[in-house]
Amino acid sequence: MKKFEFSLEKMLSFKDQMLSGEKLKLADLRSRLANLNEALEKLHQEYTYCDGELKEQERTGLTPHDLARRKAYLNVLNDRIKSQQLQIRTMEARVNDQVAVVVRVSQEVTTLEKLKDRQMDEYRAAEGKEQELLIDEFIANNSVSLN
Repeated sequence: MKKFEFSLEKMLSFKDQMLSGEKLKLADLRSRLANLNEALEKLHQEYTYCDGELKEQERTGLTPHDLARRKAYLNVLNDRIKSQQLQIRTMEARVNDQVAVVVRVSQEVTTLEKLKDRQMDEYRAAEGKEQELLIDEFIANNSVSLN
């Protein structure tokens, strides 16, 4: 009997490569999301520090010009925080979309692997039957030649 060949092996190989590529894209997006979250945390820390410093200096005395300058900087930080949050939401949507792609391709690979297993089982069953027929034929030929 000829060697087992999965009829969709090239498709399975292609889908496997595709899955690896999609997983790499997902890892990259998650890394970028982590970087955005880290930058947001730094902005929050800077805002908290500057706000605390402003309140302390308001108690000790601050010129109107310095007060306006520091409040303007806090407004800039607040705008940066909002912008960063928007970037994070956008990146989260991209990550979620990529997760869906990975799940879909993974399901396709799993389906092909199950089909391959099923075809392998059928091949083994046919191979077993062929072996039985060969053994039966061998026994029949030997019993005929002995008589």
